[in-house]
Amino acid sequence: MKFTLRLADGREIAASISEIASLTIDQPAALPAPTPAPEPVPAPAPVAPGLTAAEFLPALLACKGGEELTVRPGEVIPGYTVRDRIWKEPVTIIGRGAAFERPHYWGCEGIRHIGGTFFSPAEHEGVGGGGYALWLRDCRNTHVVGALVIDAVKGLIIGSCEDVEIEGCLFYNIRSDGINLGSVRRVRVAHNRFRDFAPLPTTCALKNGTVLDGLSRATCVAQGGTWRDGDHADAIQMFGTHVEDVLIEDNEIEGNMQSITYFNGAHPKVRGQRIRIRNNRVRSPRGWGISLQNCDDCEVTGNDVGRTAGGMAKVQINVSGSTGRFGSNVNPDAPSGHVTTTPLLEDSRP
Repeated sequence: MKFTLRLADGREIAASISEIASLTIDQPAALPAPTPAPEPVPAPAPVAPGLTAAEFLPALLACKGGEELTVRPGEVIPGYTVRDRIWKEPVTIIGRGAAFERPHYWGCEGIRHIGGTFFSPAEHEGVGGGGYALWLRDCRNTHVVGALVIDAVKGLIIGSCEDVEIEGCLFYNIRSDGINLGSVRRVRVAHNRFRDFAPLPTTCALKNGTVLDGLSRATCVAQGGTWRDGDHADAIQMFGTHVEDVLIEDNEIEGNMQSITYFNGAHPKVRGQRIRIRNNRVRSPRGWGISLQNCDDCEVTGNDVGRTAGGMAKVQINVSGSTGRFGSNVNPDAPSGHVTTTPLLEDSRP
């Protein structure tokens, strides 16, 4: 029996099984070994977009108005001062993931900071405002939104400014005040959190080396000691030759600090005007939850003020000498409970 075989060159032959077994089939020549593939070259790490620390300040000073500057995440901008820059169309600085060391803006208009961390290293304390995480002086139309303010003697210092907004920021590990508002007009402070401040205590160092906390100056001196005043921390403190049209609302304040205060002892004849303190939550171990004294056409409403866990001092609301709308506050330490402390005033306007 014959079988038909088709060869590789296309020819066909007829052969029996014994003939097929005797066939010699040529093997194809061996192929050369393939050239080894080159080692893969790692792709360069992607570079995040944005300005470096060295590029930031020159870029800011070159702005004409309306620009948006993004700082590269991970960059730390060293301390700087910008003076007398007027941007009628604001310049926006996007600093998410970057850090700014104690910037000062003096006599400026049209700054918007979005995100970023503001801080002041301890070695700069007491040197030209070096302990301030951010200093605004004689500024207009300035916004700080969504920032972390941390590790400073004081957080934001806002002096002789108008049209300022501080919104959605976290103030943490501050020694003294979170926000100072000195001689300001048209300021809004809203939706911020103030947590875990770290004020230094008042101390009395005795000659035998013992250091006591909390003694008055007179008691310390009477014992031959050296008295050192501690930090008087407030979340938000207002004072100055004029404090007008300020809105403080929807903030959360918790920790070792007084909360929202307007005392103005340095200017006892000056009265605040149209200060609104609304819908804030306060938990403090210190006496003043909210203090708004000698203020005209003002408001303290809808606030929830109480002690921190284990707090011993009564945390109250004080509106002595003020006129306006005061009520609907939750304040368990108030003499009559769950209302603003005395004097309880209603709207005194005509």
